[in-house]
Amino acid sequence: MTTNEHKALVRDAARRLIDAVVPRLEAERVLPVSRYHPYIRVGTDYFGDDVRAVPEHDAFEYALTHAYPDRFGDKRPLGEREFPATFLYSFLEAAVTECARRDQVIDGSSPGTKVCIDELLASLETPTVSGSTCRFVTHLTTDTGRELSCCGIDVIPLDGSREAERIIMTLLPRALARLRDFPFVYSPPHALLVATGTGTIQEDLGVDLSRRIDRFLLALRLLRAVSTASIYEFRGSTTSVGRHDPTLFTTPAGFVGRFRRAARVSSEDNGRLEAIAVLAETTQRSSSTMAIEPLAMAFHKYNRSYEAGRWYEHLADLTTALEATLSGTEKMDVVLRIRSRAAALLATEDDPAQRIFDDLGSLYDLRSTVVHGAALTTKDLHKKIDKLNGEPPGSAFFGGKLDLAVDRLRDLVRRAIVARMCLAEGQAPLWPLTRPPSVDSILSDDILRRKWRESWQRRLGELDAEEAGRTASKSFSWLSPHDEDFQ
Repeated sequence: MTTNEHKALVRDAARRLIDAVVPRLEAERVLPVSRYHPYIRVGTDYFGDDVRAVPEHDAFEYALTHAYPDRFGDKRPLGEREFPATFLYSFLEAAVTECARRDQVIDGSSPGTKVCIDELLASLETPTVSGSTCRFVTHLTTDTGRELSCCGIDVIPLDGSREAERIIMTLLPRALARLRDFPFVYSPPHALLVATGTGTIQEDLGVDLSRRIDRFLLALRLLRAVSTASIYEFRGSTTSVGRHDPTLFTTPAGFVGRFRRAARVSSEDNGRLEAIAVLAETTQRSSSTMAIEPLAMAFHKYNRSYEAGRWYEHLADLTTALEATLSGTEKMDVVLRIRSRAAALLATEDDPAQRIFDDLGSLYDLRSTVVHGAALTTKDLHKKIDKLNGEPPGSAFFGGKLDLAVDRLRDLVRRAIVARMCLAEGQAPLWPLTRPPSVDSILSDDILRRKWRESWQRRLGELDAEEAGRTASKSFSWLSPHDEDFQ
């Protein structure tokens, strides 16, 4: 048979399948569907036996197997072979949805069914999958309020959190097939981050696209110390007919604290964000022979502080990240070494070395109490927090003080990671990740200490990313209008 004859065989089998199955679903009161939720799902709304009972089921599978033997035939190894049923149920459910949205009768001759047959054939004729990963995030917008592409990610500002539903359903037509409603979080400004690509395995493609979004967020956080957090994510095919419906991921949930530092990206940020992302990747590649890569652990712990959790969990993660970044191999006097190195490398005019040294002392004292499981009264916790010389709380409530303490530590970790990446880069790095020099001896010398500090700051200047080395900008209370962030 020719290609056109194979297509005609599949088209005819698909039309007959719809005409045979729809009456059975109507008899079981599965159809008609609501116009507000025009989806059905096998195993939830109906059983596979309702479809397998009609002869047209076997005829449809026969048509697919003979038209596309390279995908469904017996000659293909079992572990690599696909199964017609995957496409059968996907096509059937897509046809129901499309006809319902068009307010058409669900049968084999309806225009909505014809559209889904075309999608079915398109899916069968290519071994690749076109997919998108859509992530809803807080505290992010663009300078124009319109969509832009930055660092390989489409950033779509949202007028309201519910606008994400409309956009996601446009990009992933079957996004609502598995659930009745989207998660809801209100912490503006909101944005949708979208990564799109093609691959051979839908699940693997979704993971790769999700990592691309992670890469963008890491670069944005390192550059601007933003509070942008991930809330939920959809991964799936951009077509109505395919191997699997989109999948919703809500864990790990993002942290929405009492203060925010929102980001506003522009087209000009593309270069500097890409430079930071490449710097992070290059630094890790240079030490890929190590079983445990300290900076990779630091990135992981730093990013985890943006996930929902208790303040003491964030405190523990961030101190671990700081140690992985600055401590080296020596185990004696770790805290003193961390405080001294951070003060020497990160000092600026608005954040002097003495302040960094003292703040880290207070934060480590608090961390030591927490990680060793010691009892801590509210009064003692107040005293430890009040020792910090950082940004004034601006609020009397104690939870705000805790959030600001964690934010102070997160900012020091961020700048330490940036400095460490710059110092470890190049053919002759000042502070290589493997076989490091006598760091404390070097930092004890005024001239060498200044040379190291100026070196990593100069590198940021070459990348047009000087702000990554500065202290974090002012944070705002979550109760204040988010328009204040950019005034």
